[in-house]
Amino acid sequence: MRRTHCLVAATLLLLSWSTGALAQPYAGRSLTLPEAALRLDAGTRWPYPAGSLSLGLREPEPVHVRMGLSAGLTRDLELGALLLPVRLNNDAEYLDPSVHLLHRFGTGEVEPGLLVRASIPVQGDFVAVVGVPVRIHVAPTVRVDLGGFLLMAFPDRGTFASLLLPVELGINVTDEWFLGPLLGINVNNLIGDRDANTSIPLAFFGGYSWGVSDLRLQLDLGNLDDDVRATTLSFRVDLVF
Repeated sequence: MRRTHCLVAATLLLLSWSTGALAQPYAGRSLTLPEAALRLDAGTRWPYPAGSLSLGLREPEPVHVRMGLSAGLTRDLELGALLLPVRLNNDAEYLDPSVHLLHRFGTGEVEPGLLVRASIPVQGDFVAVVGVPVRIHVAPTVRVDLGGFLLMAFPDRGTFASLLLPVELGINVTDEWFLGPLLGINVNNLIGDRDANTSIPLAFFGGYSWGVSDLRLQLDLGNLDDDVRATTLSFRVDLVF
């Protein structure tokens, strides 16, 4: 019980610190973190945002816990790492951590960037992601996140590559509350000895913002080209200081 109270107190303290940042709606956020800002997160949100806590809705599905840290080195350069990726099944299994570097090339209504992400093989193979994320501020209450990303895996038996094309529409229904759909087109196994195939992931999300921090709940519905039904429920926390 005492540990629970300490955890709740620490969480409330973190939330109170994060509220000191200048308030900004979800749709108005820049592509990269502000200079000298720190963010407790679940790793980079590109190409697709992962949950701090993800619950599989199809049996048997494990639970995933992810904790990361990102920093704004300059207003256009962000460095981050996924430090604690854990899969909870019968036992806790530490998965591959990763590091990412995100650079923003321009400001304004359209913010293009360059993302490089690499895993540190602990359980699996080395995986690298290189891509161009783009954030478009359509209106003060509407933003579109899209881009093209090449995901490459390097197992012992060869190299595999896939092309990921996500599109997210984020809408502020109030200054604090936001929601929207997330759709993608993934062309899998462009390179490698496996047969190429295409998947179309679909998800819906909603959340609450304070300062420049977010709480986000997302429901993944699998692939549109398959049996569409709920597959994963994810809860993501991004605390910015």
